[in-house]
Amino acid sequence: MTLSRCVNNQYEGNMLRVANFNTSLGRKKLYFYDKLSRVTEVKDPAGYAITYSYDVVGNRTAMTTPWGKYNYTYDALNRLTSIVNPQGITVTLAYDAVGRRTKKTIFKTVSGTLAETDYIYDKAGQLLNITNKAGGQVISFARYEYDAAGNRVSREDRDGRTTYSYDLANRLIRADGPMAAETFAYDDNGNRLADKEAKDYVYDAANRIQANNLYTFDHDLSGNLTGRTNKNDSTTITYAYNPEQQLSEVITPEHTVQYKYDPLGRRIEKTVDGNIQRYVYDNEDIIVVLDADGNPLQTFTHGPGIDEPLIMTKADGANYFYHADALGSIVALTDDKGETAQTMKYQAYGKPVIILYDQVAAGNPYYFTARELDAETGLYYYRARYYDFRRDAFTQEDPIGFSGGDVNSYRYVTAQPINHNDPSGQITPVLAPIIIGGGLGLGTSFLGTLGSQLLTENIDWGVVGKSTLAGGLTGAAMPFLGTAKLGAVLLGAGGSAAQYYFSTGDANLNTKDALLSVLLGAAGGHVGGTFVMPKPTIFAPTPWWRIATDNATSVGLGRGATGAFIGGLKEKCAE
Repeated sequence: MTLSRCVNNQYEGNMLRVANFNTSLGRKKLYFYDKLSRVTEVKDPAGYAITYSYDVVGNRTAMTTPWGKYNYTYDALNRLTSIVNPQGITVTLAYDAVGRRTKKTIFKTVSGTLAETDYIYDKAGQLLNITNKAGGQVISFARYEYDAAGNRVSREDRDGRTTYSYDLANRLIRADGPMAAETFAYDDNGNRLADKEAKDYVYDAANRIQANNLYTFDHDLSGNLTGRTNKNDSTTITYAYNPEQQLSEVITPEHTVQYKYDPLGRRIEKTVDGNIQRYVYDNEDIIVVLDADGNPLQTFTHGPGIDEPLIMTKADGANYFYHADALGSIVALTDDKGETAQTMKYQAYGKPVIILYDQVAAGNPYYFTARELDAETGLYYYRARYYDFRRDAFTQEDPIGFSGGDVNSYRYVTAQPINHNDPSGQITPVLAPIIIGGGLGLGTSFLGTLGSQLLTENIDWGVVGKSTLAGGLTGAAMPFLGTAKLGAVLLGAGGSAAQYYFSTGDANLNTKDALLSVLLGAAGGHVGGTFVMPKPTIFAPTPWWRIATDNATSVGLGRGATGAFIGGLKEKCAE
């Protein structure tokens, strides 16, 4: 059957109706808002309603679901300090003076401490040590070292020390440690050419893999992977996509797996050989997995960060607690008694190596970077698309194209899997603030400089170009100063000074005007850092675009076009 599709967004007062229809299945999602435009209720396509409550400054204080209520509390700086889940388990979070998390504790009044994690940082804010405990015993730990570029060059854990080597482009080329050594080679576009399991990789001009020594690969005209054939026995895996270019079916020699998605693109159903599981979400996080009859199989409690599962509760009431490393990858699960139910390690690009697996903990979906692993297909679900760890590449092009910050829209996190992750499947988070901040800096600088020159009735496009470039560079610099208010102040001052210089020129520099430009830029940065930047800890799972746009907006408010505008006005006043 040929499917047709439309998406219909309807605003009815403070209700938003998002509808996604095709000829075989209609799905609608409803959002209800209060007078402050905060979401107070969400009804998902299956008819489940989730309601939200807030405090006077907008922090979420409660989430009520058909499977129980979650309560949240905050400190005076609006940092999330505790979560109480429907099972009565409390998660507490502690922070240092600059807002970095230093401790996570999970406890129940009648049971005492169930799990805890300690974090230690260096002066640059890089995580040095992370220690996970349960039952009073250390379950896992990791100690990290970094090079001057911020790459992790070593990791020490219970199994020993692993070292990482990089090429001049900061791409991972070798990992040496207790597990077998891994080596990687890449072409000029960052495509993998060889690893310890395969070699002789061949790609077309669009970076689509054609073959290696083990398999041949097929793609459709949109660049989606559609097939993989084993050269030795001719067995195949086929991949099919729906009209929205979402993976809808995978057929392997052992399994048939099918997927469905909601109007927001979230995977809401997975069927393996006829067995159905459905997913209900809070923002980007799964809060419950249901069987075909609507019975809960697992419920989840998540932390404030995106992809931060904390607790899995099974249908029989048993609780399992997640322990992660610095990358967010799950390294262990422990139970209510503090016993280890599952431990795992990962090869550099995410292949899981299960060390201990207790069947009673079956149902855990979260592994590398805390993303969902589909064991039937060997693919990780990274929301916008799926990731194949066997060749460090996605099965589809980045849906936002080159805006993702990489000329190769298939490769994973620019070949830096030890340092970065990609929760949305669209962009390496570290690149997002740079790209968007730079873009906003360019825009505000251009408008400010042009505006001042229009007032002087003397447009010099060379000056406009230089000032605009300065604004873009200062906007892109925001990630390197962090999200602290001080970073916004410094960037506001520096950006305004640079723009003042370029918009005025050497001959017309004036010390008082320059100082005024710097002070106004710093003041704007203070305002942006206070009222626009995300709080040190945001409750809601924070996708890359939220982090990026918040930082970029702060750059725009903090510096804007102050320096350029004042520089241009100086000329008019001097006439």
